[in-house]
Parts: sequence; structure tokens; C-alpha cells
Amino acid sequence: MNRGKRILKVLEECEQQSVLVKKTSKPNLEASQCRNLIKAEDLAASSSEDEDDEVKKNDILGRDEFILSEDGTGRQIRCDEEFANTKRKFRIFLAVKELEAKTKSLRGACEKYGINRATLWRWFSVYLEGKRELETLKKELWGLRPDDKQELGSYFTHLKNFGVDFDTEDLALAVTNKLGTETVNNIKEFEEEFRTIYQLPAKAEIGDCVQRVETSIEEYLDVLARKTSGVPAENILVFDEVSFTDSLCKTFNLVERSEFDKCIRMASGISVIFSANLATGLMAPFVVYRSDSLDPSWTVGGPQDLPPSVYHAQNSAIFDDTTFEKYYFSVIEPWANSQEGSKVVIGNNLIKHFNTTIIDACNASDITFVSLPKEAIDVCHPLEDPLFNQIKRIWKVSIGDWKQYHNHSDGNLPKQSFPALLAQTLAKVTPTFRFEFTASMANCGILPLSRKALLNRFSGMKSRLLAQQHLDQMKAAKQAKKEAAAKAKSQGSSHKRSHW
Repeated sequence: MNRGKRILKVLEECEQQSVLVKKTSKPNLEASQCRNLIKAEDLAASSSEDEDDEVKKNDILGRDEFILSEDGTGRQIRCDEEFANTKRKFRIFLAVKELEAKTKSLRGACEKYGINRATLWRWFSVYLEGKRELETLKKELWGLRPDDKQELGSYFTHLKNFGVDFDTEDLALAVTNKLGTETVNNIKEFEEEFRTIYQLPAKAEIGDCVQRVETSIEEYLDVLARKTSGVPAENILVFDEVSFTDSLCKTFNLVERSEFDKCIRMASGISVIFSANLATGLMAPFVVYRSDSLDPSWTVGGPQDLPPSVYHAQNSAIFDDTTFEKYYFSVIEPWANSQEGSKVVIGNNLIKHFNTTIIDACNASDITFVSLPKEAIDVCHPLEDPLFNQIKRIWKVSIGDWKQYHNHSDGNLPKQSFPALLAQTLAKVTPTFRFEFTASMANCGILPLSRKALLNRFSGMKSRLLAQQHLDQMKAAKQAKKEAAAKAKSQGSSHKRSHW
């Protein structure tokens, strides 16, 4: 470690121990602060092969003297009386910080703290050099320009406001996309600095399942209360993704929510995003086919009593920002432009669904998102009862009738037949949907806002979570007991072999 970096290391240790770096009325440091700084100095100097020569050449703070040093003429260097009992290393520290802050001249600092002028100047020069080297090193490590870092800070701040958390992997991906590289060095250190600068604390990890879900619901209710305050009911939109199986052999779970973590992963070859609003009821369905291209015959015969459906094809099972961007500009933004004032969109918002284009459009249209808690999605989602459960029941009958009529029971459902089947299913949902959706919004504590209503709805799920948690604990204890018995048996066998 060169002299500049060693100096920076010790100075940062001083600042962490609350040493005053500018003018001070209490210049004497506590004993614990002295010990910590001495440890830091010893640690920085311990890497030298020849300690005596290294101290002479690269002395960071000088020797631990108990009297004031003398210059070449033998004249004692005096300092202000308030610093008479302060050790030399701390007087140097305070002098350098005053030179850096430009509150004292070189001569004034030397006279105030009793330090040789050449010593102080050499020490200050090496400190500045080390500081510049550290800044250059960080720039090489991160590789980001200030405006790039500011753009990333703004992006993740908006995601945090939407209730979307990010981790080290997400930040590394964003940085590599900016740099055009495959990896980024020291990402953990960068993440710590990044979160500190932009005040984006990491989400606390909670091991207890029930407590974790309860905490996420409480946080969701707090965000919901803050963001929906003063927002009229017609300015709140809810969306949900539903996957329709296209396998004719399957006889169970024909309709389900796709798995999602940072993005939606389609459970089958056809997925639909449904949107709803209290004023308009069920809105235009957004149909996604898993395919390289969109055949025109796959878009004919959709629901007639709803706004025209929007169709999209993607060759991957993963919903990326391109798919969600098309959904946003096809469904959400036209609805938002027809409303006045702030708008709130509620759904399972995921980090890989958002890009800077969507965030800029949200700012322009005064749209904000509220994320539903992942582990309690079936309890908190207002489309669970009026839409999802209804579709699960009706679709099973619709697909069964289609198979019987076309005498097909294997292979996949032809995509050109899906719009008509979807229309047939939704025709039985839409007549009572608005009434049931209004009741579901109240039961989920959204309109009117009610913490008690949602917690009552969660009570049934809590019992299941507690039972599952107890079962998992019993399984873990049984597994640990089995492993301990196997280990004891193995040790006994080895002892017998060694005895014989």
C-alpha cells in the first residue's frame, strides 16, 4: 500500500471515530479513539518487509512522541496551549484537514499545531496524491460517468417508489448494460456506496415466514394509503396475468398465474393480462402468444362486449420490458390519458418489466404503481375472486366442450381457436363483473381503504402458513436427527476399524 493510500486509510479511521476535522473546542481525543487510530496505523504499516527503513521513508503520522518535536536547529516547535497535550499524530491529522478546508495557511497551521513546515507540507502533498489515486481507482472500478450514475440512481429510485426492490444482481446488470461489458468489478462495494448516496436501503431479510408475510402486507398497506390519498376511484387501475394451458392432455390447473420473481415466466404457450377499473369494468385483454411471429388468424374472434383485444407474440416464456412496454402503451396509457389528475396502477410489478421509457411515460402522465406483496398475492389481489377464480371454473368447461366437439384430446390447442374460447369464457364473467369487482376492492381494503378488512382476509392464510411452518420445522428436526445418527454411526465404525 503506497503512502497516499495509507494516509487515506488512517484519516478515514479518524473520521469514523468522530474526530473533529476542522476547528475544535475539544482537541484532546479520547483514549479509545487513540487506540483505534494506532491500530489502523499499525495495520497499514505491517505489510512492509523492513519496518525500520519503511518508517523512515514512508512515515505516515510520525512516531508516537510524548514531547514536542524539534526542527533541524534544535529549537523546540511550540503549538497553541490547547494542543499541548495532544499527541503529534493527531495534531498532524487536524492540521492536514485544516489545510484541505483552507481555513489555515501552511505557516498558520504549523504554528497552531507545532509541526515542522516541511513535514506538514510533505504529509499534505502525499495525502492529496493518495486521494486523487483513490478517485481514479474508483472510476476505473465502476467505469461510470457521473451522468450515467445519476441516471441509474433516478431509475432505481423510481422503482423503489413503485414498491419494486432490487438486489446486487439487478444493479450489476444495469451497470454492465451501461458499460457494454459482461462483468463489473467490486460490485458489492459499488452497491454499498450506491445505496448510501441515493438512500436506497436493502430490504431486511426475515427468516420467519409468517412474520415476513405480515410485514410485507403492512408495508403494502402503508404505501397504498399514501399513494391513493386524494385519488378518485375511477383513477385506480388493477391488472393481473393469467396463463391458459394450451396442452389438451392436461386435465388439472388449466388456468393459473405464471411463476414470477423478477419477471413473469409463462406457465404455458398463451398468457393474458387482464385490466380492470371501477368506472369502466373489465378493459381490453392483452393476449401474449409464445411464438416467433403473430399470425393474423390468431387475432380473430375475440371478446365482442369488451374493447378490442391487443395481441402480442414473443419467442421466450419470460415477460421482458419489451412485452410490458407494449402492454403499457396499449392499455394503461390510453386509459390514463382519458382521466384527469393522478393515476394509480396496482399489480404484481416486477423489476424486469420496467425500463426508462416506461418510467418517463409514467412521469409524463402522472402515473404511479403499487406492488402487491408476492407471498400474499391471492389474498391482496382484488381480481382474485371476481375474475381469476371465475375463469378457472368456466375455462375448464369451455376447453372440455371444445375437445369433445373437435374430437381432440392430445397435442396443443390451435392458437386460432383461442380468441373464440376466450370470448366464450368472458361472456359468462362480464355480466356480474363490475358488481363483484367493487365488492372485492372493499374486501381487499383498497376502496374504501381499510386495514382491518385485508387483515381479516389474511387470517385464514395465516393459519395455513403457521401449519406449514410447523410442518417444515418438524421435517427439519427429523432430518437433523437422521444426519446426527448417521454421523455417529460413521464415527463408531471408524473407531472400530482403528481399534482392530
